[in-house]
Amino acid sequence: MSDLVIDSILHFASSHKEIQLVTLEGSRANTKSKKDRFQDYDISFFMEDISSLREDTVWLRHFGKIAMIQMPESMELFPPDLQEGWESYLVWYENGLKIDFTLIPLCDVEYYFSHEKLSCVLLDKNGIVTNTMGREIIPSDEDFYLKPLTQRSFDDCLNEFYHLKGYVLRAYLRCEAMSMNYYSNSMREALLILLCWEMALAKCTFSKRYAKSFKKESYDNAKSQYSFIFHHSFGKHYKYLPHFLPKKTYKTLLKTYKLGDVIQGYKTLKHLQRLCDSTAKNIAKRTGFVIPNYKKAINTY
Repeated sequence: MSDLVIDSILHFASSHKEIQLVTLEGSRANTKSKKDRFQDYDISFFMEDISSLREDTVWLRHFGKIAMIQMPESMELFPPDLQEGWESYLVWYENGLKIDFTLIPLCDVEYYFSHEKLSCVLLDKNGIVTNTMGREIIPSDEDFYLKPLTQRSFDDCLNEFYHLKGYVLRAYLRCEAMSMNYYSNSMREALLILLCWEMALAKCTFSKRYAKSFKKESYDNAKSQYSFIFHHSFGKHYKYLPHFLPKKTYKTLLKTYKLGDVIQGYKTLKHLQRLCDSTAKNIAKRTGFVIPNYKKAINTY
């Protein structure tokens, strides 16, 4: 891996004997991810005792002049979500570099690799990974794969969409623009899941677990009962989805991000509904799943 930043990180770790293991996570560890100069470096240092680096953060300056730093474990308003005993430093450097460091006790190596599948080993001074995990670590983005598409999950997604639509309509009648915009954003999340399922269906495979449970001629019936398993990710915040969408669909999707007063909010609701209708119909056509009649229920309400 030829990278001056990585080289600097490895040089730093090599010169600090307390750092036993260094890993890289996230998009830079993902071989499927498009690389550019704006990507973060997500780095973890494993140590017997992390206190030496935690107590004196001057070491963060080794990588450049710091513009801003966030230390989630020290924050009160926004509580951290890391494993207890870990420490993180999210650093913005003046030269445009962004490195997120995590200090992890060495005793948590097995837990880390079990929960951080999109990671690769940059430095292992004493063969810790082999001794602990007993296997080579190969980065995988499987944790970001689309959820299996079943009649149940299809129903759940539409249920969420129309449940939220009820809140949007109520906010509209109350002339509460901010509330309307909030629930419209949540509706879009459900829509994005539907759009991802629709785009991924061309690459779907039946779950091998059920493949032998039905004959070829009963395929249509089986489709309505079992899972469509996707080995595909559209990236964080669906950032790769636009590359797969038809231009017209993408243009309409962008209109759902136009928020403002209740008049604009109502136009946005129409775009959300239009896309939901067409996408749900396409999914049902491909899978044989039944579209629940939530639209009529909410309209009646």
